[in-house]
Order: sequence, then structure tokens, then C-alpha cells
Amino acid sequence: MNKVFYELKFSGKLPSPAGVGMQILQLTQQEDCGLDEITKVVRSDPSLTGRILKVANTFTSSRTGGTAPTAPPLEEAVLRIGFASLRDLVLGFSLISNNPKATCRAFDYGAFWHISLGRAVSAQYLTELGGRGGGSESYVCGLLCGMGRLGLAASHPERYSRILESEGADDPETLVSMETREFGINHRELTDALLADWGFPQRLARAAATYQQVVSGDFAEPANLKVLRRTLQAADGVVAAITANLVTADALSDTLRNSLKELEIEDTQVANALTSIRTTWREWGALLNVAAPKPVARPTAVPAEPETAAKTVARKDGVAARPSPPPLEPSGSPGASVLLLESDDRIASGFEGWLRRAGHNVVRSKTVRDALSMAVTHAPQIVIAHGQTDDTEALELCKAMRSFEAGRMTFFLLATANSDSRRLLTAFDAGVDDYLLLPCAEGDGLLRLRAAQRVLQLRSRVAAQEKTLQQHLAELAVANRKLHRAAMTDELTQLPNRRFAEETMRDGWSEASKQDGDLSLIVGDIDHFKKVNDTHGHLVGDVVLASVARVFRQEVRSCDVACRLGGEEFLVICPNTDLVGARNCAERLRDKIANSAIEVSGKKHQVTISLGVATRRNGGAPAASIETLFKAADDAAYESKRAGRNRVSVGHTA
Repeated sequence: MNKVFYELKFSGKLPSPAGVGMQILQLTQQEDCGLDEITKVVRSDPSLTGRILKVANTFTSSRTGGTAPTAPPLEEAVLRIGFASLRDLVLGFSLISNNPKATCRAFDYGAFWHISLGRAVSAQYLTELGGRGGGSESYVCGLLCGMGRLGLAASHPERYSRILESEGADDPETLVSMETREFGINHRELTDALLADWGFPQRLARAAATYQQVVSGDFAEPANLKVLRRTLQAADGVVAAITANLVTADALSDTLRNSLKELEIEDTQVANALTSIRTTWREWGALLNVAAPKPVARPTAVPAEPETAAKTVARKDGVAARPSPPPLEPSGSPGASVLLLESDDRIASGFEGWLRRAGHNVVRSKTVRDALSMAVTHAPQIVIAHGQTDDTEALELCKAMRSFEAGRMTFFLLATANSDSRRLLTAFDAGVDDYLLLPCAEGDGLLRLRAAQRVLQLRSRVAAQEKTLQQHLAELAVANRKLHRAAMTDELTQLPNRRFAEETMRDGWSEASKQDGDLSLIVGDIDHFKKVNDTHGHLVGDVVLASVARVFRQEVRSCDVACRLGGEEFLVICPNTDLVGARNCAERLRDKIANSAIEVSGKKHQVTISLGVATRRNGGAPAASIETLFKAADDAAYESKRAGRNRVSVGHTA
């Protein structure tokens, strides 16, 4: 896995499902997963439990045409929803509520989640229209396609903003190149690494990461991966169609039509389903608190340019066309945001009175479930919880809040009438920061609040210092990566150099050996290059090398690695590629170079290249080592030269 991914992972800034979300994902991927195991995990998160019950109640209401009188038991709710839909719900709740804060100014987080959800719903519908199983897989892949962009926005908000604001960032391939140059990893690779790290099957991770990437027909692609990638591509087209308010088959884009044709789905089927997809998209948005982004108000001095649907979806996955204005700074008020858990109206009135007189903003809840929901939505700085009798409700809320990042940063004040030291020690062990003995005078309460605010200020300073330190470490990591990249890059052609090639070949060989998979090498040597240098000079020779390198860079897949070994010799490392695919790639390189005119100082020069191909498994036993494989490809390249040049030969490892 990419070393840069581990650096980002250890920074703690990458998006990730919360603990319960990850447990549900892992459980539902097991064939022997049972109802008892799932409900036990769901019950550990009161907020999630409440949302699941609400959704199940909604399902009942829609099917009976009325309102369900009471929420069903959790076991019944899970059965009503179904394991697959439960996984989708938990994944959405977990990722969206636990996603990184909106710190990247050029990344539109609201639009990102809105489009991701639309893609997920559309992909599920398309799978069902095509008569294929695995609709939930399509939903999950559609929702997770943009995780790499979200991760880069969270890990490097300032640098990623500059990239997104750069000219050419609208083009997916240009964006990938800019990301790789700046961070040593791009959003596709990061998506793949994230999903693999979360335990998703390789096929799902690869489809989510590469669905926008054009794959040459020369390379064999597993049928199920190809179908899933096409489904996600078509889902993007459906999102665009819905955003543009298209309702007829004739109005669908050519790109969407082509994707549907490959999926064997009729245009009219999709056109007829657009209204249903739109409705389901909205329903899921309401359940997950994901609203369609509102248009950004333009300055009145500039004539407003109408926003067309094409412009709305032109930049996918929430990348804003123009940077959003920075959020307003806090007003500087000494008051804190306070969440009060109190079921008794009389006691609550007393608390609210002196809290508001002191300038604090108060929201009140009567139940633990509602309090936890308010904690997620309002993000209070201080929680005052009064539990009846033995403080059970207050401690239940405290434990639940300490299970997620924002809740751990909240100052938790237990209001209790019980002064027993053992009970109070139990409360502190549960995560309580301080206690307020009831009944209390207003002055005593304000003193506790003043101490809480001081602690919060200290925490804020520590968090700011930690953020600064993380920024410095990130900058140092980027600088180190740039130095490492420079040491691994050929200065003239900007391709990876021989040292990088040797490391990558060893890694590729190790991975192919573990999976007993394919690995192919292509070695190319420019024909009569010494004559070019002797006749036209080294300046022309350098231009020829750079031009040939450009062809290699453009003609191979993003998962392949093109390198300059030295002199006029080049190498392509092709993972998961058989002999037919590698030979087709070599032929394409040969043809492109032979038919390209290289212009230097007004004069055109033409060169050819001889190539050799070898694969790890070529009918018989696999090659003995990576050195054996490389030698076979290198010998084949020289066989091409001996046979007349400008051709491709196949090497044998036996």
C-alpha cells in the first residue's frame, strides 16, 4: 500500500466510519452474521438506535398508508429495514456525522455529500434495472467514490485548495497529475487505500477508485469489475440528468446512453425511473441530513450569470467552482453553548434562568436520546446533565458522548444530589469532568461554569498548538516526499528512474507471487539513438528522449509504471496484466512513436523503438524471480533489434 497513505492515516485526519459504523460494516460482510450480533452493536450507540427506529417507523407508515403508533423493538426494526439497507444507513450516518471538518475553502462539502448520495441511489437503481444482484454493493461504492478527495481536503486543506483553484483542475486526469506531484498520492489511489483499509473487497475498492478512469480495450478487465465501473459512470450521468430536470430518453446525454448500452439497460427504463430516483435521493437526504446545496449569492455589482445544470455538475464530488468565503469569526461573547439534560421542568427553569442571565446559550433536552442527537447537531461546549435517582441517565449520556471526537472535547458537568465519594468516583471514571451538588445557589453554578470555560480555553489552546504542529509535520512530510521523488526521478524525462524501477519491480513481484497473479514487463530501446546524437547533437537527442518519454507517459494506464532505465532504454511495469495485454500495449507504444514527428529548431525528426515483452506466467510455470523476468524482456528487446528493429518480441522465462 502507498507509503504516503500511512503518513496520512497516522495524522488522524482521514475520513473514517465511526467505531459502530465500522463494526456494522464488518459484521454484514460475514456470511454467518446474525440478528443478535447486529442489534447488540447498534444498541451501543443511542443516537444511532434512535435513527434506526425512526427509519423503521417510516417504512411501516409508508407501507400501511398511515402513521405507525409506536416505534418497533430494535430487533423488529432491523428485520424491517434488512441487513443490506441497515449497512447503507449506518455507513451514511457514520461517515457524514464523523467526516472531517470543513477546512478546505475550495471544497464544497455540502455538494460533495449531496452528489455522493445521488450517485449511490442512482447506482442501486441501475443495478436493479439491469436485473443484477448486488444493489447494495453499488450503493456503497457510489457513496464512497469520492473518499480520496475528501481525504486530501481534510489532510492538506490549504494545499488542496490551491490545486482545486488551479487552471485545469476541472479535468479528472489533470487533477490526478497535480495531486500526485504535490502529495505523492492522488485521490484515486487514496480512495483505493482507504476502502482496502476498511476491509472492503478489492473489486469494490478498485471500482470506487477508478470508475472515472478510461481503461484501454487492450487490457483484460474482470467482467464484474467492468460492470460495476460502468454502473458508477452511468450513475454520474443520472445525477446530471436529474439535476438538469431531464424527463425523456431523448434528452439523456450520449455518454450516459453509451454506458447504459454496455449495461444492457434501455434508455426509456432510466428515463421512466428518474422521478423515482429523485424521490429516493431526497428521502435519503432527509434521513442523513444531507440537503441539496443552495446557490451561492453573487455580488450585486456583477451581472448574475444563470447557473445551468451542466455547470452545477461539471465539477463532481463537491469541488467548488470558486472558493467559498471564509466563515465569520466568533463574536467574542463570553457566553458558552450549553446543553442541559433535565426532565423536570421546574429544575430546568431554574438552570436556564441563571445560565441565560450569565450570557450563556442554552438548549434543553428531557431524554438521553434527544440530548445525544442535540449534541451531534449543536456541538455544545458544556453539557450539564441531571440524572434522576442514581444518575444513570446522565452517565449514559456521558459515555455515549465520549465515544466520538466532538463529544470527547465537551466539558461534562454532572448535576447530582448525591455527594457519596464512591458514586462520584464512578462518575469521573465514566468521563465526567466536574460535578455540581444540588440544590445549588446561582453563584456556585456560575463558579463551576467559569472553571469549565477556563478548561475549554486551555483545551482550545492545546488543540491549536497540536494543529500547528501537525501542519509543520505535514509540511515536513511533503518536503521529504519531494526530496525522495527527486531522488527517484529522471531529471530530463521526468519519468521514474532506474532506482525507482527496481524497487517497484520487487514490490510488484512480491504482490503477484502472493496472489499468484500476472505481472508483465515491457523493455524498450530507441533505435539508432547513437546516430541521432552523433549526427544532430545531444540537444536534439535530449528532445527525442523527452518526446519518447511523453508517449510512454500518455499511453500506459495509471496503474502501470513507465520508467527510464538510462540512456535510450525505457521500462513499463504492468501489474495484473497478461501477455496479450502487455503485447498490445507495446505495439501501441511502437506505433505511436514510429508515427510521431519530433520537431527541433524547425526540423522534424523521426525515430523508432524496439520492444521486448515478458510475463510472469506464460503458459507454464511462473518465472523464477523478478531478475529472470526482467532479463527475458530485455533479451526480447534486443531480439527485436536483431530482427530489423521497430518491432515487438516476446521473451521466455523458462
